[in-house]
Amino acid sequence: MYLNAPLHAQNLTSHYARITRTAQAILDARALYPDSSLADLYDEVTMPSELRKVHQANGCAVMEAYGFKHDMSEAEIVAELFKRYQALVEAENKQSEIKGSDGRKSKKPRSPRKKTSTTEEAVD
Repeated sequence: MYLNAPLHAQNLTSHYARITRTAQAILDARALYPDSSLADLYDEVTMPSELRKVHQANGCAVMEAYGFKHDMSEAEIVAELFKRYQALVEAENKQSEIKGSDGRKSKKPRSPRKKTSTTEEAVD
């Protein structure tokens, strides 16, 4: 499975088979070109049409799993993913406060992480 962003379990379950099929199709398309490097395969101009087609199908499957419109810009997608991640972190922090291991509220809730150009650092 190649999803690495927040997705609710019910969405993942209902879309898992399609995403898995399209991800495997990407690997199969790459295998058609054993002598090509990833740089060759993913060159915008020379990308094999089979590979481009299965990547588009995978993109559609993932967008559908997240409930995103297919015409969203990359910036809109990233903003929505961060918004969802923030909501998950807040829910986790709230849950940690309720279920503190010693019966008290947690001392330091988990903070969302922001990637910078040189390093990853916690956002407080």
